[in-house]
Amino acid sequence: MVAIFSVAPLAHTAMADDLIVVATRATFKDAQGWVDFLKSKEIPIKHVTPQEYANFSKEKYIVLMGGMDEPDGIKDIVQGLLTKEELEYITRKGKGKMYKKYVLPKNARPSQLWGGGQNYIIFAGADRTAAATARKNSKKDWWEELSVWFDIDESPAIPPY
Repeated sequence: MVAIFSVAPLAHTAMADDLIVVATRATFKDAQGWVDFLKSKEIPIKHVTPQEYANFSKEKYIVLMGGMDEPDGIKDIVQGLLTKEELEYITRKGKGKMYKKYVLPKNARPSQLWGGGQNYIIFAGADRTAAATARKNSKKDWWEELSVWFDIDESPAIPPY
């Protein structure tokens, strides 16, 4: 008697959620290498423009990307997430930075404190170039965050017991 087992690859636990990337078409196109890297790690990505953001504003994993000087860019969205000091910094010529934000639902109950909110990574700068530089210079930070969100283990092989 021969038994045949089919083993399907295990999906990441967060795979039910897409990574929503909010950026202008130009900014998203400029970040194609970053997007390809994330796709190679099997992170499901959905690009939306800032004008489409309202339809995706309740999603769990969101990346905001772009320059504060971009017409129809992320500026209005970012103003609701960053502090006054953070906004002042990223609007200075040549400045850019990555921010991580966690937003709880309004009137959150104690049971919602873990996993009930929204997770944001923001790559912002005075212009598109500064935002891209912030993304490139903060790989360790954003990759650590995305690895947790999408349950990706990049550690060396786990030793046997």
